[in-house]
Amino acid sequence: MDIIEAKFGSVDWILAPQVTSPIRSLEDITSALKLAESDKFDSILSVVKIEDHFIWGKDKKDNINSLNYDYKNRKRRQVIDKNYLENGSFYLFKPEILRTYNNRLGGKISIFQMDKHKMFQIDNEEDLKLCEVIMKGYGYC
Repeated sequence: MDIIEAKFGSVDWILAPQVTSPIRSLEDITSALKLAESDKFDSILSVVKIEDHFIWGKDKKDNINSLNYDYKNRKRRQVIDKNYLENGSFYLFKPEILRTYNNRLGGKISIFQMDKHKMFQIDNEEDLKLCEVIMKGYGYC
């Protein structure tokens, strides 16, 4: 940041797109930038809404447990509170947030909700194939 600001002057916002989360459109970026211009927030992260999030896990003794809900009193998916998954597509933040918190997120944080098909990240070869199919199917390439 210091080098960029020394060369070009002060920067209001930094856009950090993640190359491992390639499914995004120009409209996503421009809409998120408009949210940043509202001057109501200090940092913004891209997310997708989670609708099915009944998560199970194993404890140290290999027992299976519901982690984020009581399976004995499970509500219907349609009536549970909505949550959001950080999809890693991009982050927007003011330079002072990074300088103050040594993090992309801080201060007044907002989310930018993206379409569900934009939640996939590439961490292995299988992910690469899946993202390729999704990108072709939605006309991104």
